[in-house]
Amino acid sequence: MIMGNRSYKKFLRYIILSSLIYLVMLSCVILSPSFIISEAQVSRDYVIVSLRSDLLTMNPFMQSLIDEFSVMELVYDTLYRQALNGSFIPWLPDQVEISENGTLWRFHIRGNVYWHDGKPLTAEDVEFTLNYTVKYRFPTRSNVWEPIERVWREGDNVYVKLKYPYAAFSAALASLFIVPKHIWENITDPMTFSNFDNPIGSGPFIWESRKAGDYVQLKANPNYWAGPPKVKGVIFKIYGSSDAAYTATVNGEIDAMNNLFIPPLLLSKALDQVKANPALQIHFRRPVYFQYLTFSVEKYPFSIKEFREAMLYAINVTDIVERVYLGYADPGSLGTLPPVFGDMPEKWYRPGLEKEKIYPFNLTKANEILDSLGFKRGPDGVRVTPNGTRLEYELLVSSIYPDRIRIAEMIRDWFAQVGIKINVATLDHRTVVSKLLNREFQMVIIGIWLSDPDDWFLLLHSSSAVKGGFNTADYKNPAVDKLLEEQRKTVDVETRRKILWELQEKVAQDIPYIPLVHIREGYLYRVDKVSGWQLSQLFQPANFWSFISLQYVTATPTATTTPSPTPTTTPTPASPTQPFETPASPTTPSAQITTPPPELEFNVIVGTIVAIIAIIVVIAVIIFLRRKRT
Repeated sequence: MIMGNRSYKKFLRYIILSSLIYLVMLSCVILSPSFIISEAQVSRDYVIVSLRSDLLTMNPFMQSLIDEFSVMELVYDTLYRQALNGSFIPWLPDQVEISENGTLWRFHIRGNVYWHDGKPLTAEDVEFTLNYTVKYRFPTRSNVWEPIERVWREGDNVYVKLKYPYAAFSAALASLFIVPKHIWENITDPMTFSNFDNPIGSGPFIWESRKAGDYVQLKANPNYWAGPPKVKGVIFKIYGSSDAAYTATVNGEIDAMNNLFIPPLLLSKALDQVKANPALQIHFRRPVYFQYLTFSVEKYPFSIKEFREAMLYAINVTDIVERVYLGYADPGSLGTLPPVFGDMPEKWYRPGLEKEKIYPFNLTKANEILDSLGFKRGPDGVRVTPNGTRLEYELLVSSIYPDRIRIAEMIRDWFAQVGIKINVATLDHRTVVSKLLNREFQMVIIGIWLSDPDDWFLLLHSSSAVKGGFNTADYKNPAVDKLLEEQRKTVDVETRRKILWELQEKVAQDIPYIPLVHIREGYLYRVDKVSGWQLSQLFQPANFWSFISLQYVTATPTATTTPSPTPTTTPTPASPTQPFETPASPTTPSAQITTPPPELEFNVIVGTIVAIIAIIVVIAVIIFLRRKRT
């Protein structure tokens, strides 16, 4: 069939128009972040690790989730960082000087540090960040702003005058991310600012993209002052459970479990897999971590100490340790500090306050206490208080933690035997944390990391018993407040230890929280793509020091145990006077490194497609012009 001249022209116009439309659509797809990340996710150039849940914010002042901290510590820098041995070392300052009485700190901010938008980071940014924190009094940063009296700048030096000597100031500063003044001075409502659009920091990795509920992607900062990372980037892939993250690591989909540890019931299997596969390794850590049951001690009947004692008697912590964690956990301490603090030279941990030593599992005793309070059983066996309050409560637990779910179910069964009805509600982690901080809960199983005993301030001080604060028990005890304030002002180790031991004893008497366990966590990671994992009993393998040390390998996979990068002189936070100190540049292991295996570049593929379409359009135009001449 031969087309007429008019039909032929229409056909050519259709071909040209369709090709142009296709070119536009292809360009949109190519430029979209979701398309780019889909390629990066399978790229061997990126280190891929797990996240527990999606981020609530990228606002450094409002960070509350460990997942947020994992990302932010790579995007932003701090004045101090915690080394693998637990000490806190100067980072952005190349000199730190502390007055003899411990109340005046001078930070000389190093040069040659740049924000990710190319502008230099200066002492002015540090001064601004500190004053901004003091001005807005962020609830989760009270350990920073509360002791500060004044902040000012002189040249490249930032001075901080404290109201009193603060033993844990370096630890507090390790949690405060420095932000660029030229951006944040225009943010007038930082409490609600999410900062997801384009977080600008000065850290070793640059924010690249994010897909809510799926991943966060960072690329290496080639201009990082401590040396550029040797890997091209990091992808934090969100998994809904420890089981999923474990399976993904075994299958090689990710390089390490991060913020999700091996489910206790899979530990035996994991150990067997490591023996059979040299690409897999397990690292156990004993973190400064406290897992507990929280409720508001201001609400009846939780406000009655005897009721809280009955709950303690009705929980078998020994059973939890053995059945849920197969022995890879320490029984919870009523003093709330993790036992690992007892392994440190300062010996902050007060032994003898373990829950099972003071309130051993005893259902008979629990029933006797509830009977004495006049809490009578109803027809269905659930007790009712004298004022008519039915002892039925919702217990929130995060869906990403199978161990917490199991504990919640065990508590439900034990409490049922003493006339307390528990309804376990399994929700996503973000929702649990949001309800917790907004005080929209009855009971929650939650955990918290304590890098220094002063972090206790956030958990126990009455100033933190506010919406958004970490004192989720709404616990208020003037005597405890006084001890918390005294210990942070005390720089002598022996004196501070005595205060902290007394503090643990008072908290054990008051029972603001019900301690469960201090977990010993096992993390699976791979050594077939990158080496240089920095290991410590305090850290998981996917930590800051690892990310700035990792490098590609082609040698036979072996576990790396390179020591932590440390400064020439390691500062001791509790010392009243400090010399000027210069942190050394981070070191990396001397393993064999190579460029990643060559792969067909994504841009080449796209360019080829575009070229083919362009050729088709050109041919169509030539045919059309020739036809027109004839």
